[in-house]
Amino acid sequence: MEALLVYTVLKFRADQGTAGGQGEDGEGEKPPKGEGGPRPLPPHYHNKKLEAGITGFTAFAFALLVVFSWGTLNAIETPSEPVGLNVEVVAHQWSWEFNYPAQ
Repeated sequence: MEALLVYTVLKFRADQGTAGGQGEDGEGEKPPKGEGGPRPLPPHYHNKKLEAGITGFTAFAFALLVVFSWGTLNAIETPSEPVGLNVEVVAHQWSWEFNYPAQ
């Protein structure tokens, strides 16, 4: 995962004059260079509706997970009827010893 992150950052980093900096003309775009030069800014490189939708979906999914997790956690932590089993537990330095007196 880290390698993918590093690769993506290095490959798509913004040079001066592209989507993160200002070019020589101060308008956010460098004059065209030869082959392999920086890409000019697209006319619209932010989609606020898409960003809001992704954020809303993520928040909804997180809220749904919280609701289901809350119900499951309460079901797990609710004490059930006690079981009639006595266990004697002895702690040693590097181990545990379990004795079942009823057996």
